[in-house]
Amino acid sequence: MCPSHWIYLKLLVSSTFWMAVGAIATAGAAFAALWTTRTANKTLNHQIQQAQVDLWRLMWNEFAYTLRGDRGLCALHYSCKRSSADKDALERVYAPIMIFFENLGYLIKNEKVNRDTVRQSLFDFFAPYFYITKASIQKEHYADSEDWENIFWLQEQWGYPKWMHYDSESKELLPGGKENLDYFFKKEKSLPINKLLLPMNQQLRNRHV
Repeated sequence: MCPSHWIYLKLLVSSTFWMAVGAIATAGAAFAALWTTRTANKTLNHQIQQAQVDLWRLMWNEFAYTLRGDRGLCALHYSCKRSSADKDALERVYAPIMIFFENLGYLIKNEKVNRDTVRQSLFDFFAPYFYITKASIQKEHYADSEDWENIFWLQEQWGYPKWMHYDSESKELLPGGKENLDYFFKKEKSLPINKLLLPMNQQLRNRHV
């Protein structure tokens, strides 16, 4: 082999070697970047899930503890009227609960909380309150589609539990449903009444036993 061919071969081998090294380095960098991205995604997903859990705990504490008095007051109103809440009752009595569910619907729709976890915990509470206030909030929703839009979205997602025996054609409760609804609000009535709200509802306070 002549010297020129030998030099050419050495250069070829050398260039091929360094090309291979470069390719390996590039692949290694790509793998490292991919691994870093996957790790970052896992961390981000964990943070998102943790944020959802933390927010859900705040919402649950609000419903279970902060709104206990308001729920008791709603149940008291229902026990006196046993009918759908009119506009006045919606504003005076049911508003805190329905605003809570309106906010909850927004959070679920925008994936700020886990919808399955929320449904499992609050489905049986949401449906009775929606049923009682539906006529009033529906009027407001028809007047302005942005009013209570998340509540109606939530109801479309969840529907009604079987124990309410709701008939989608007549949009009324079938036999047994009304009794179960009475029982639901009877349980809600056992919650402590918010004493700060009672002066605003003198008639209900006088009838409270």
